Amino acid sequence: MPTWRTLARDFRREIREDHLGQGAAALAFYWMLALFPAALFLLTLLAYLPIPHVERAVLHVARTTLPDDAGALLSTFVDNVLSHRRGGLLSFGAILTVWSTSSGIHALMHQLNVAWDVDEKRPFWKRRAVAMLIAMCFVLLVIAAFGLIVFGRALHLRLLRWVVVCAALLVGLGLIYHYGPDVRRRFALVTPGSLLALAVLIVASVGFQMFAAHVASFNITYGSLGADITLMLWLYLAAWAILLGAELDATLAAYTRKR
Repeated sequence: MPTWRTLARDFRREIREDHLGQGAAALAFYWMLALFPAALFLLTLLAYLPIPHVERAVLHVARTTLPDDAGALLSTFVDNVLSHRRGGLLSFGAILTVWSTSSGIHALMHQLNVAWDVDEKRPFWKRRAVAMLIAMCFVLLVIAAFGLIVFGRALHLRLLRWVVVCAALLVGLGLIYHYGPDVRRRFALVTPGSLLALAVLIVASVGFQMFAAHVASFNITYGSLGADITLMLWLYLAAWAILLGAELDATLAAYTRKR
């Protein structure tokens, strides 16, 4: 195994050569387009599931996870959808969600190939099918996570909520890192890259929350666009975290191949 200095040097070189910042910006754009159709379908579906106080759980996670402006934007959207049960949104939203969310996953798959320095050889239909399957897995993960969060609220276990969120994120990262890039390797639910991505995502989210709340008020500078800009910046940071984890796994795998 390489020394820490060698690993840090190669890791920095991979980040620079793969233009990680540009890839994260592209992902933030695609995810912004996919977020609200996906949320529309998920929230409409959650309203029909026998989960008590699901509205309170969704609003709580939106307000505590995201910066204030972005949390308020999503909270308004969540409240609007959950307060009106419209069955037609399930049929229309399902088609729109699967396509738009899989487009966001599809863009992520391309960036993961860049991180692994491989060319995509899977046909288009297979790539899109993989993206749709990952998107459906995320739907199931979100539903299961909110169910457990509601269960934790009933037992007054505040810590359980964040354990559930972190566990769901690790499962999601494991699925993305394994099936996203066109690389054959053994499935691992937890990798050094997924742990790094989770840690960076938590630190970046908390830090950005504090920055947006106490240093920069985007609503004052940009008016009604402040919430959208805040959400876009948070998605950019999330994309950075996920791509950083992929770069670390790819760098470590390169040492294993050489050995």
